[in-house]
Amino acid sequence: MTPEQRRENYSCDITYVTNSELGFDYLRDNLAMTVDELVLRNFNYCVIDEVDSILIDEARTPLIISGLAEKPSDRYYKAAKIAEAFERDIHYTVDEKQRNVLLTEQGYADAEEILDINNLYDPREQWASYVLNAIKAKELFLKDVNYIVRSKEVLIVDEFTGRVMAGRRWSDGLHQAIEAKEGVPIQNETITLASISYQNFFLQFPKLCGMTGTAATERQEFESIYKIKVTVVPTNKPMIRKDESDVVFRATNGKWRAVLVEVSRMNKIGRPVLVGTTSVEQSEFLSDQLREAGIPHEVLNAKPENVEREAEIVAQSGRLGAVTIATNMAGRGTDIILGGNAEFMARLKLREILMPRVVNPLDGVTVSKKQMPPRKTWKTNDSLFPCELSKETLSSVTDAVEVAVKELGEKSLTELEAEERLSYSCEKGPTRDEVIANLRNAFMKIADECKFYTEEEKKKVIAAGGLHVVGSERHESRRIDNQGARVAAGEVDALVSGNCKHICPRVRIVQRFWSKGHLEARWAGDVWVHVARRGKPIASWSSRALQHWPLGVQMRDGLRGVQVDRKHTYT
Repeated sequence: MTPEQRRENYSCDITYVTNSELGFDYLRDNLAMTVDELVLRNFNYCVIDEVDSILIDEARTPLIISGLAEKPSDRYYKAAKIAEAFERDIHYTVDEKQRNVLLTEQGYADAEEILDINNLYDPREQWASYVLNAIKAKELFLKDVNYIVRSKEVLIVDEFTGRVMAGRRWSDGLHQAIEAKEGVPIQNETITLASISYQNFFLQFPKLCGMTGTAATERQEFESIYKIKVTVVPTNKPMIRKDESDVVFRATNGKWRAVLVEVSRMNKIGRPVLVGTTSVEQSEFLSDQLREAGIPHEVLNAKPENVEREAEIVAQSGRLGAVTIATNMAGRGTDIILGGNAEFMARLKLREILMPRVVNPLDGVTVSKKQMPPRKTWKTNDSLFPCELSKETLSSVTDAVEVAVKELGEKSLTELEAEERLSYSCEKGPTRDEVIANLRNAFMKIADECKFYTEEEKKKVIAAGGLHVVGSERHESRRIDNQGARVAAGEVDALVSGNCKHICPRVRIVQRFWSKGHLEARWAGDVWVHVARRGKPIASWSSRALQHWPLGVQMRDGLRGVQVDRKHTYT
């Protein structure tokens, strides 16, 4: 979008924009040399969707406009080798709560000896930042958890949504240190030209509000930082979700066996199961276990082959006998309908027939003389659809596509333009466009045929008990746990019951983030070890207390004090 188009959009009474684009436009305005280059006007009123995600979870996330600096240094590779040789608690200590590492006296001495220097902090050499970043990359940033490696490139994985954040890089040489650890080419270092955090940016609005389904746990932060009061709107229908007690295991192996048994038990009676994991690594491990057990399933994580089918996978998670593994359900943006999402099925079928006819096959493809470009296909797995289309409906769809091809041109659109027209066709707003009207009529006919079967399937799913959500671990942010629970009966279907259950290892997150000096942390850990038996869960009293442990942002950012629910724990 050109600066003129941006300026025109921002001059409207109401402007819809993503938080990152708005932030970067603000930074670009601050780098502008003349008034004519500005695109924003004075701030007035801002309404934020999923407000707790933006103002709490990502509050300190910096938006950075950077420029190229000096070429990458070989020091990153040398520092990576030193970090690999060093041992934890001997050469360095790790503070996971503050996300920091410190070298011990032996670590200083050994590093200086290996590098053949007199002072690790000599400003002329500046080896300290390289070594410390290499140790951070080793201990605090894990592959398939915090990032993935694709095509010899390190890509950050959003810890709250499980999505790949393309184009984002960690600053201060940390990203280069991770690239050195993984042995991929190190990209150029950068210098920061402009930067601002979401918290500081949105505090500039005189009037600020937002909406979300999981803000109650962050009430104190909203009031103290943003001066925003949290109001809980009652649900339209009574809450009928069943929140089961957490099942806590001493060992991780016991936890995964319990998850496998739980999924297998629900799958046998036909209940759809949604399993939430905290990392790509966990989702892949569980997928292997289910594959060995012969349980068909879908995986949704940051890997590219799964990301492309994100909406398709989530939309059909409510079908009879469906098993879906997903990393962090936050922000998936697609409704889970019990029995299957008939409208989404119709959209995929119409897309499958329309796109090959109107999209230019060379759109977005780099043409090479040595080999033919890969053929783009929009084919959807036939198992997704509950029935074959009738001849009458198929004929209606074909006629609508022919009209579209005649009006728009054979293979004349970019994929983005075609997707936009398809979106209009699948909506219910008024239109005078003949092409959109014909495609919408075809879409409705497909949806009606699919809905006949999905409604029958929905009755069977309801009879089996509704959607069963299994959390494989408590997240650092309670908001993510609450969103997973909300899927069980809130956004899925207001009339349908569901269950939510967490199966966790022995409170590993709590012990890891608490400082070692706290009596309660050591005492609690000893009790859980004592109570647990190999492969068997701990009693439910500890799982009730576990829900009150100060997980997440309030621990990591120090926004809330450590509060132990002694009534549940000590009795």
